[in-house]
Amino acid sequence: MLHIRPHHLLCMQAYIGKGYSPEFVEKFNKETFDYICSECEWYPLHICEKLFIEKGYI
Repeated sequence: MLHIRPHHLLCMQAYIGKGYSPEFVEKFNKETFDYICSECEWYPLHICEKLFIEKGYI
């Protein structure tokens, strides 16, 4: 389980991946995708994945 602080939620909403190392961007994108999709079990995973692919997060 990923533990996040309240300010992480703000960062996750405004994050676009600019100004960070490629390694950080890759890990942040994966962790964010995993967290969001694990929290929305009622939501079909393929829809979440499609959105993240369209935005270039994965």
